[in-house]
Amino acid sequence: MKRILAGSLFLVLVASFFSASVATVPPAFAATSWSSGVPISNVGEDAFNQKVAVNAAGKIVVVWRANVSGTRTIQASTSDDQGASWSSPVALSTVLGLSADIAVDSSGNFGVVWEEDSTTDVIKFSSSSDGLTWTPGPDVSATDDAQSPQIVVDGSDYFTVVYQQDTTPTDTVKAATGNVAGVPASWSTTTVSNPGIAASAPKIAADGSAIGVVMVVWLEDDTTNKKIWKEASANGIWQGSTSIDSVTGFAQRYLDITSFGDGDFAVIWQNTNTTLTSSTTDLGANWNPTYTLDAGGQVVQYTAIEADGTNLVAAWGRSDGFNTRIEVSRSTDSGVNWSTADIISEAGEYASLREIATDGSSKVAITWARGDGGVDRSQVATSEDGGVSWDAPVTSSQAGVDVQSPSVSYVGSGVFLHMWNADDGTGADRLQVSTSSSSSSSSSSSSSSSSSSGVPGIFLAVNGVLLGKQVEVAPVYYGADRVAVTSTYLLTVTSVSNVSPSVVTLAEGTIDTNGSFSSVVRLPNLAPGTYNVRMTGEHTNGATLELTSQVTIDAGVFTSIGANIPVIR
Repeated sequence: MKRILAGSLFLVLVASFFSASVATVPPAFAATSWSSGVPISNVGEDAFNQKVAVNAAGKIVVVWRANVSGTRTIQASTSDDQGASWSSPVALSTVLGLSADIAVDSSGNFGVVWEEDSTTDVIKFSSSSDGLTWTPGPDVSATDDAQSPQIVVDGSDYFTVVYQQDTTPTDTVKAATGNVAGVPASWSTTTVSNPGIAASAPKIAADGSAIGVVMVVWLEDDTTNKKIWKEASANGIWQGSTSIDSVTGFAQRYLDITSFGDGDFAVIWQNTNTTLTSSTTDLGANWNPTYTLDAGGQVVQYTAIEADGTNLVAAWGRSDGFNTRIEVSRSTDSGVNWSTADIISEAGEYASLREIATDGSSKVAITWARGDGGVDRSQVATSEDGGVSWDAPVTSSQAGVDVQSPSVSYVGSGVFLHMWNADDGTGADRLQVSTSSSSSSSSSSSSSSSSSSGVPGIFLAVNGVLLGKQVEVAPVYYGADRVAVTSTYLLTVTSVSNVSPSVVTLAEGTIDTNGSFSSVVRLPNLAPGTYNVRMTGEHTNGATLELTSQVTIDAGVFTSIGANIPVIR
């Protein structure tokens, strides 16, 4: 798999006494790979709009909308081995079911909500401790055209559902909280939107704190001003709504929300052709100034935001003048400032953003549908360093087969699920599942890795994505594949612009008995000047291998990052 580092070049040095060659893929580098897609829904049944939850024991439950003999129902399947195998689907509804969502509490109780139309739309709820046997619970909403439910569990283990309801004189946004921690026997419902004003597109997030905080955001349109409103709840008590953003004459859309700590929430949305974000660290009492993420001036579509620990990663679609591309940015200061946007999808075809997921530490995955010769195919890109650098997009679905609803979810132990819906040859769009695997980079000086293919040698990568950005804590990736066992390696940064060059050792160590490892180290603060970043190792024939990347620094940022220069001694 080729790994994109926004312009940086990987070179693998092959040692012999007579020649040297290079390759663009470091075999021992910590890159993410994906299994082939496996269908988990029934043959002959369309399956769409999948959602995922995983409990503390690692049980995964996926719910989706299935088309069974012309009737849309809600189905579920489970996995106890990180997506390697799946149970047969079971039905949660027998009449028209739409828009399912799922959450799980700390005791392992899964709660599913969906929109069901028997005579009029109502939000249904069902629970299960194993994902196989489901118990219907109390209806969440009245029978008044309720739709688009979303469910979360707060830090006190209360389920909360937000949904949109058609009421007189216009649509409202409502929130329902269970009467007890765990599976509820009844719901307490509050209208969170403002009376008499059209409200839509609610989103919800929970921060996990013990006081049970959830935050709801939604759009309102009073025919003159378009506003984004929010309301927070602590222990089921709603605090009153306030506006985050208000514009006149512009379309607000593609709203999303995430939590990144106790009382900390970030929101992303679009005003016509601009992608915006704001955040709060005090339960929504105060919001940081709205930050413009994209350069503007082009058509934008869809947004997603997710917390990677205390950092934030945002993604959106934006036209490059010809096609919509996927752009990403990250914030390390609670959403006050954001990095310059990077484009992670390929040029030449449109890309339609679908979802973003993180492991809450450093791994991020983003998926989208990309045009390919008249059909949409499912693609996913991953980052091992919190969105600083990105793998090349992986196309998961088959060529020539149109896909629907790509999604990605983190399910623990370093594994992501990538799912999409595609015709398996029977005429029905079945739900396909692919799982990730990767060799994990370590923040220490080395980490073990084994490889049985590719070109042996050493590798080094200085992140070109950081050109014009801060040097301090910038990542340098390095490693070896099948070099001399128990030999030593050395990674240094040397000033070459001073009369008396100074050498700083970034990492050194002894390679283990398989002759392979991959790792990452962070640069220290460096004074202005030119530096050689050099990785040294030993080939199995005893030759010394060197890779050197020359970088220039001014005022604490990179002004140039050179390609790797290989040397054999």
